[in-house]
Amino acid sequence: MHYISGNSSAYFSLTGTIEEQRYGIWGDHRGGCLHEEISKHFPELIPYIRWHLTGWDGPMHYAANAAYWWMLYLQASGKIPLYESSSALNTSVYRPEEGHTSEKLLEYFKHTTVFGALPDDILPAFPVPYRTQRVGSEVKEVPMCEPRKLIDKKIADWCFERKDRLMELFKSDMVKLLGEEVTADYVNEDRNE
Repeated sequence: MHYISGNSSAYFSLTGTIEEQRYGIWGDHRGGCLHEEISKHFPELIPYIRWHLTGWDGPMHYAANAAYWWMLYLQASGKIPLYESSSALNTSVYRPEEGHTSEKLLEYFKHTTVFGALPDDILPAFPVPYRTQRVGSEVKEVPMCEPRKLIDKKIADWCFERKDRLMELFKSDMVKLLGEEVTADYVNEDRNE
């Protein structure tokens, strides 16, 4: 567990550093969230990778990150249209970056929410209500409300419904990994405040 100044609690972080020899000198080549490499070389850590950036309060920015990735997934998969938003959280139309397919965005959502950790996990299913609107000679289906506001609320509810059970699993896994002494106050270094 690692405490970062400004956060409300310590977070579990599973990262790595890959060293490489260049010109006869060993040094850091890559570092950070190297879960594929960690899985390959330390298979005993695989069950804990899902908890990366989860703390005693839950996954980091749990509902906000979940709503963000779910919204982008719905847009990229064509389940809701791209739209202009007046929301402070989403001030422009989403334009997928290269490689951001709907499948990749769904993967980000699942990682953010530790989806699959609960045996009965199911993806959220809440449609955005639409109405028919005539624009000149064209008839369009438009959302009855700003999709982001509805999705923020529904995802927050979905996250809240599963959070207690998710945190029980997290605490159990942390005890397995770090020992019985692990508590909400456990950190691997002093707080730098």
